[in-house]
Amino acid sequence: MENEKGISRNKKIIFAAIAAVLAVIVIIIMIFSLNTPFGKFKDNIENGEISAAESIYSENKDNEKFSEKCKSYLAEYTSEIFDKYKNKNIDFDEAVSVINACSSMYKDDEALSGIRDIEASRTAFSQGEKLLADKKYAEAIDMFSKIIEEDTENYKAALEKTAEAADLLCEEAVEKSKRLAEQEKFTEAYSELDALDFDDERIEAQKQSIISVYEEYTVNSADKKIAASDYAGAMEIYSEVPSGMLSEKLKTKSAEAEKNYVDYVSGVADEYIKNKNYTAAINAIEAEYQKTNVTALDKLLGITKNEYADHIIGQAEEYAANNDYVGAFRMILSAEENFSSDKLSDAEQKYRNLLDSIDETYTKTFDGGVTLTYTVKYYTDAWGYTAYKSFNVVSADLGDFDSWNGYVVNWVSNYAFPSGAAYEITRSQYEEMYLAPHEYKELKHLVRDSLYLSLNMTVGDDSGSSKSEIHMMELLYGTEVTAQSLFGGLFW
Repeated sequence: MENEKGISRNKKIIFAAIAAVLAVIVIIIMIFSLNTPFGKFKDNIENGEISAAESIYSENKDNEKFSEKCKSYLAEYTSEIFDKYKNKNIDFDEAVSVINACSSMYKDDEALSGIRDIEASRTAFSQGEKLLADKKYAEAIDMFSKIIEEDTENYKAALEKTAEAADLLCEEAVEKSKRLAEQEKFTEAYSELDALDFDDERIEAQKQSIISVYEEYTVNSADKKIAASDYAGAMEIYSEVPSGMLSEKLKTKSAEAEKNYVDYVSGVADEYIKNKNYTAAINAIEAEYQKTNVTALDKLLGITKNEYADHIIGQAEEYAANNDYVGAFRMILSAEENFSSDKLSDAEQKYRNLLDSIDETYTKTFDGGVTLTYTVKYYTDAWGYTAYKSFNVVSADLGDFDSWNGYVVNWVSNYAFPSGAAYEITRSQYEEMYLAPHEYKELKHLVRDSLYLSLNMTVGDDSGSSKSEIHMMELLYGTEVTAQSLFGGLFW
């Protein structure tokens, strides 16, 4: 028995000795660890001596093993900071400050971003509660939608408060919609509900109630306009119906009103057309189309313009059948002044080409025994507003003034085409000349123009050419030519 007690006592002594040795070893290891660069680095971080830790890190960062241990430790450290902030053990400013302080050694953007996201979420929750208390339900819902799941303290509460705000918002909107409907502000009442993106039975029921009353109100209003023959007014009423309120009944009634409207406008136009007054018909349709922008009226307008073009072209062809291309051309031009048309444009070109092909020869005897045989040709420009008239002398008998023969022939040869100095006239003059194109005045104008175009001419000098020109003017105009009469406008 005593032997067993001795053995047991010896074992205890051995175990105690081993424990003491291990304790000494651990203490030695701890002392050694604390005296290593990493140990000092870690100790400084934990004591908040970030600057001292940075100095140690900077001195030993080329040691790859040391550097990796520091980064691994800092990753755990910043993660702990994030958890402390999330659990409200430290505030936002402290958490951000600590992580930023370590950023020169280890940059933890993820932890920093997470802290900021949670802070924004907490701020949004606080603002949402205030908005809800102020009965600003839509703004509160928007604010609560910004709460993130990582904000564990507020996330569930935000969902509950969102449902509360939505319920109160729907109730408020329905009541406001009812008040607007009572004032016959139906579209506003409907919009008040339609703006809400909630699946709520109260909203849908109120919408249907508004549409039902609005249908009857709209149809009655439009029917009153129709009864007063104000079809455009009826169409305007139907055009103002919002798409969400356009029920099948309103669609049908709107289509009926449009058909009656188009039939009415078509009837008005037909009465004008019976009297061949196409311009009045077109103006009537166009005026109504501008009021309502109904597509069917635009189509009717196109058809009527086409009929008008056919009518004008038919009249022009009657002129042409009698070789009166001038009359045909003028008919087309006057029509195009009112309404453009591809048909009219093609017809104008047709008669323009016919006119441009005319080349007529005339022989006339003027005062003083002057006899000229000359050709006259007309040119039209692209728009029909300007015409050019050119002369080409075939033969000339100028009596005693033989020197004029070569001059007139030379002048006309130089200025016989539109690109030169052919006689240019306005459209009204152009039409006048078609009625009486070869009067005596035209040869007067030819000689007058030649006189003005003589750059070296001096009235009263001894130049034979100038004297001949002046004498020719006197023969043609029957009066004395002086500097005062020439440049004072007597011959214009």
